Amino acid sequence: MNEQNERKNDDQATDLQKLIDEVQQSERIQKKQQVSLSQESDQIRKMDILNLPPRKEIHRNHKQRIHVKLSRPLFRFLSVIIILLVIIYGAYFIWENDLLT
Repeated sequence: MNEQNERKNDDQATDLQKLIDEVQQSERIQKKQQVSLSQESDQIRKMDILNLPPRKEIHRNHKQRIHVKLSRPLFRFLSVIIILLVIIYGAYFIWENDLLT
């Protein structure tokens, strides 16, 4: 009976040792991944801020779009002009014969 208990203890010990090895191995892999990620981020951060070109040079080559801002008074004025042109055209179309003779 002692031999069976010893075998069970040995089996349990080997199983536990395997589990511990797996956990330690996964921890090592995670640490390696974290180290590689931190190295990549360090490479990205190594930009020298003092040696950047002036802002004027960077933005000089950008193509600028023409931006027209229509304010309310301008919009009202244009709408009144358009309405007056429509009315004048309509009046001319209706009284065309009377104006020419």
